[in-house]
Amino acid sequence: MKRAVVLVACLTVLPHLLLGLVESAAPECPAFKGEYFSNRTLSGSPVLVRCDSEINFDWGSSAPASGLPADNFSVRWTRTLTLPAGTYTFTTVSDDGVRLWLDGVRIINNWSTHSTTTNTATRTLTAGVRTIRMEFFERSGLAVARLSWSVPASPPSSGGISVTPANINFSYTIGGALPGPQSVTVTVPGGGVWSTFDESPFYNATPACAFGTCSSGTATTLTPSTVIGLAAGTYSSPLIIRAAGFADVVVPVSLVVSAPSSPPPPPAPTVTLSAAPPTVAPEGSSVLQWSSTNATSCTASGGWSGARALSGQATVTPLTTTSYSLTCSGEGGMAGQGVTVAVATTPELTLNWSGDPDATFKIERKPGTAGTYAQIATTGMGIMSFVDTSVSLGNSYCYRVRASNSFGDSDYSNEACGSVSP
Repeated sequence: MKRAVVLVACLTVLPHLLLGLVESAAPECPAFKGEYFSNRTLSGSPVLVRCDSEINFDWGSSAPASGLPADNFSVRWTRTLTLPAGTYTFTTVSDDGVRLWLDGVRIINNWSTHSTTTNTATRTLTAGVRTIRMEFFERSGLAVARLSWSVPASPPSSGGISVTPANINFSYTIGGALPGPQSVTVTVPGGGVWSTFDESPFYNATPACAFGTCSSGTATTLTPSTVIGLAAGTYSSPLIIRAAGFADVVVPVSLVVSAPSSPPPPPAPTVTLSAAPPTVAPEGSSVLQWSSTNATSCTASGGWSGARALSGQATVTPLTTTSYSLTCSGEGGMAGQGVTVAVATTPELTLNWSGDPDATFKIERKPGTAGTYAQIATTGMGIMSFVDTSVSLGNSYCYRVRASNSFGDSDYSNEACGSVSP
């Protein structure tokens, strides 16, 4: 009865190729100190430390520098500078994660995988020395990292034109929605009229206020126009405010055009497979039931085979304990799962003895060694073996036999005991 190494790079770059990037081995930088890591978590020692004159990068699908990967890298930029008093709007454009600290206080937190995204934070500051820290990571696809902040307008001097805000920043991702309009309010001492002058390739000023037609305290709205078709990059086109008897005021207007990020990878398939019941009697059946997601095909193996629907059920009748597997495939890869259907064995004990071939035999059984005997069967004449199938797994039993014929019953045989192991 059975059942990386750290590298600090110094580069000499021709002036006309500088493009806002200066590399240096010195840890002190007059602008932004950039620490570049070959992982997404800013862990360990940086592979590259250099001075970046500004944070205005669109690396696309390329690495930020030699020795760094195109994906799965991170950068920490720090800078200490003196800022005048005023209300500042800090703007980040990133693909992927970005965090920004001002004097040790985090003001922007979008530490996630995402396409090109603009985040802003507005703070009112007193004049003084400020520390800016920006952290960035790139997971895969295109990489964009930019930081800018608005410069508050100087308080209007005696007799000067007041313009609010002091500058305008637009951002646009190729293929995305156009940036919304922004307004500039102009105040002329004495209530004089003013006019605008611009030759912008990417916005229109409405009203144009030409020839001194706008009154003091009114606004002109800048609406992006010919944005579609521009290549990725930063464009600048100032708006000039002019009023008779006053110096012109130049309002910086910029447009940052970013390339779209790569589409996310297709989701991985999933498979579930179950058997009910998981254990069957000999010649019994079990129902296999399965389902899948993000899959285009499924194939069976093990105790069954062939192509299968993406979901369904099948009845199996295993002769012995059998394993069944199902593998499903899709654009995102492969996934599989298996189940086992166990076939239970029938517990039994077999008795054999010798005796009179012209007699029948009475078989008695008791549970364990301390139980009471009771007759459980009588064999046919001359049959001197018996299979007891009414036993239970894990229990022990004792047996005795006596012959019987027309003259009566013989004495009992010797006692024989056995057990059925699980």
